[in-house]
This record gives sequence, structure tokens and C-alpha cells, in this order.
Amino acid sequence: MRVIGAAIGFGRRLVCPHEARAVRENLRYLGLGNDERTIEATFEAFGQFVAELLWGLHVGPQMIANRWRIEGMGHLHDLNRQAKGWILAGAHVGNWEHLGALADRLDRRLVAPTGTQLHPLLSAWIKRRKHRWGIDSVPASRGLRGLTRALDRGRLVALPIDGGSFRRGIGVRLCGRPVRMAAGAARLSRLSGRPIVPVFSTRTGFARQHVVIHPPLWPTSPAEQITQHLADLLGDHLRRARGQWCIFRPIERGEERCPAQ
Repeated sequence: MRVIGAAIGFGRRLVCPHEARAVRENLRYLGLGNDERTIEATFEAFGQFVAELLWGLHVGPQMIANRWRIEGMGHLHDLNRQAKGWILAGAHVGNWEHLGALADRLDRRLVAPTGTQLHPLLSAWIKRRKHRWGIDSVPASRGLRGLTRALDRGRLVALPIDGGSFRRGIGVRLCGRPVRMAAGAARLSRLSGRPIVPVFSTRTGFARQHVVIHPPLWPTSPAEQITQHLADLLGDHLRRARGQWCIFRPIERGEERCPAQ
């Protein structure tokens, strides 16, 4: 399967040279190393993601999660005593789609705003398979109030913190550099009163991940501070998972601020 993943990644890089340029510039800007091997590894990581996703749609969430090493599962068990749901905030590292298997372990359904999955010809089938395993895909444009109702019904809501489709991003520092980051998780948390649980994964083999679940962030701070905290966690993770961050568009850079005189 690694050979298949490598072939998929090589094909994407060959067909989409602008994406390779975006990866190079993103890594350079954030100081994560923009050498050719890291760029190649990023595309290979995407190919592995595709192969794992299609495999996981057949075997189901129990077999997926049984192959992981998980740190911090106790945080989720503690929250699971409450009737209402919470927000899982992750990033496009490791296999982010497979993190939905955590909901199955907790006997919860998961709501995930998504657009087209992999390809228009595959998207509807993928969403049907995910629904069968307890993951409900909703339009990426769905409002925060609709997601709040899902939390009230006990659903979990999965949101990426490095997503590119946002209307009101927040300026933060990622790996020490100014960027604008999606603030949907922080704003949903403030609106619903429900916590955010940051979850990041690192691929360690085919369909094998090291999953780290951080303590819940309750909405006691402004959305800007919550988003910065998530950016700090993401930056730390990216430094440990070089070559696995599958973002193929230029990240939105923020403005450098001069220190107060």
C-alpha cells in the first residue's frame, strides 16, 4: 500500500506543479524546511491518506482505531459523561479523516462540514459510507447555529483549524510567523458554550497513527485567544510531523506588527 500511496502522491505533484510551489513556500515561510525531500514526503503523505481512507471505508471505525497509539483518551471519557457534545479540532496531518473513529469509541455520532471528497465521482459514495459508520457530512457552508444544535443533541463536531474556506479568519502566529487562521472552532465554542478538544495525529505506518488528545479548552477566553492557543498546538505538532502537513494552497499570511514603542 505504501507503493500505491507514493504513486498517488507522485501523480498529484506531477499534475499540479502549482501545489508543489505552494507547499514549498508554506514550509519556507514557517521555517519547517523546504527541501525537496520534505516536499516529496508531503505528497507521499497525501497518497497514503487516500489509500488509507478507501481502506477504512470498508473495514469500519473499530478496526481503524485498534491500530492506533492514543494519548489522552481520558479527556474524552470525562466529557462523555455529559449529554451534550463537544468540538474536535484537528488539522490536515496524519490521517485526519480517520480521527472520526474516536466518536465510535464513545458511542457518539460525528458531524463534519465537508465539501467534495477526493473527487466529484467518488464524493457521494464516500459520504454514504461515512454515514454508515456514524459520520454525518454536512455542507461546508453550514452555519454555526446548525452545528450548535448538533452539539445540543449530543453529536460531536469536527472542524479543521487549518482549513482554507473561512470568511472571518483571525490573525495569529503559527510557528512564530503571522498568518490568518480559521476561527470557526473558537466561535462555535463561544456560541454553544461547549469545549474544544484539540486532536492531532502522526502517521507511523500504513493506517497506523500516534494520536494525541489535548485537554479540553472551555470558552472562557475571547475567540482570538482560543485560536492562538490552537495555533500554538498546531505549530508544535507540525515541527514533529514534518512532511505530513497536506495543505496544497498558499496559507493566508498575516501582517507583521511592530512592537509597541
